[in-house]
Amino acid sequence: MRSIYEILNSLTCDDVLTCFYGLKELDAQVYKVLVKKGQMKIDEISTILERRENTVYKSLQRLMAHGLVIRRQEILRKGGYYFLYQAIDPSRVVNEMKEVLKEWYSKIQDVLDEFHKEVLSDEM
Repeated sequence: MRSIYEILNSLTCDDVLTCFYGLKELDAQVYKVLVKKGQMKIDEISTILERRENTVYKSLQRLMAHGLVIRRQEILRKGGYYFLYQAIDPSRVVNEMKEVLKEWYSKIQDVLDEFHKEVLSDEM
């Protein structure tokens, strides 16, 4: 197991989304395209990123699983439907990440306090 110092010194996340959510680089690119362009269909995202539709679909599935993208069904007049994908507001995502980090920090503080008490009680 690596120490916290090793983790901090080797932290090289190019994008906070890949780091925080464990997403792939393409997932972050898809999210950013949706933030900039608004609601889009898979084929439109695919064209912009020059990736196959099934690859973009998989990224969208990961983004939806993490609550970063929502999907809305549109009905065609002559029958059928298609999906539009939209990124969650980045401000909301940042606020959610901050809340999770606050919770994590609080838990770490509790662990450190317990460690300190344990060490003091073990002293002779």
